[in-house]
Amino acid sequence: MIARLTERRLHNEIQTLEKVHFVQREKVSEAKKLRPRMKHIPMHKVLRKANDNLRLAKTTLEDHIQAEAIRSCHSLCEAAIEKLPQELRDMITEFLVTDEDVAFFIGKDNKLKIAHGLDNPQHCYDPVYTGSNFHTDILKQLVTGTRCFHFRSRHEFLEMFFDAYICSNEYGHLALNTKVTKLSLAISENCLKNRATLRSNLEYLSIFPARTLLNFIIQTPSTLVIRQLARQLRHLVNIIGPCTLPLHNSGYDVNMVINPEYRSSNVKNNSDSTFSFPVVDKSEAVMKIRGNKFDVWLSHERILSLELD
Repeated sequence: MIARLTERRLHNEIQTLEKVHFVQREKVSEAKKLRPRMKHIPMHKVLRKANDNLRLAKTTLEDHIQAEAIRSCHSLCEAAIEKLPQELRDMITEFLVTDEDVAFFIGKDNKLKIAHGLDNPQHCYDPVYTGSNFHTDILKQLVTGTRCFHFRSRHEFLEMFFDAYICSNEYGHLALNTKVTKLSLAISENCLKNRATLRSNLEYLSIFPARTLLNFIIQTPSTLVIRQLARQLRHLVNIIGPCTLPLHNSGYDVNMVINPEYRSSNVKNNSDSTFSFPVVDKSEAVMKIRGNKFDVWLSHERILSLELD
């Protein structure tokens, strides 16, 4: 009851602020018509303040609705999962887990989240909404088959994955790192600004078992001409090579995938923006390690002319 009253109060407050914002915007517009050469700074300040108040009220309402949704969903899922037999729980997770890609991102609570598929929201994959028991069932289903886990260009996600899922009391017993068979990690010139941090983060790849397919995504600007592209690719390969060769020698299947296609996700992260992840299996340009160097297998016409040896 209190939650509904709070929501109604916030709705009424937003309606009032919208009227204030509209009136102030009309005043500024009318003043510009009457005196177009004047800057009308005081009126613009009032308009900005009205806009800020309206935005704050909308954010407060969204936070309130989200908090109530978390409270309701969490208690409902926890109670349901405790009473459902394992067979029905497996049927539910099989119905929910159908995509071949799993991407990581940072949620509004600044914690590592899992995105499965492209749709937003992703509440059924978030333990904040479902509770740890249902999330455990989801995790078990995600590591079945050959799904690719995308860490994107956020190498710090490797450490966060280690802390959140391998070392945690809630999910550590699942040993997820031993069941992941394929992952991708993007490398760009921007990633090389702090090579020590990059190498430190790449060390977390050793938590995955040997024979895991490690796809390093090499992304270069599309505006580069052939010679510039060849030079940048050679530069990236020469730097990443020493980091990946030990992984190859330890039994990992290491690929470098050059400028693959991407799937755009509708999932929003903590900065309220969306992200994308690569389509690794359909890539036209792949480099594999042969002996102690990368052997180039490139089918794309634009890349075939590159001299990377």
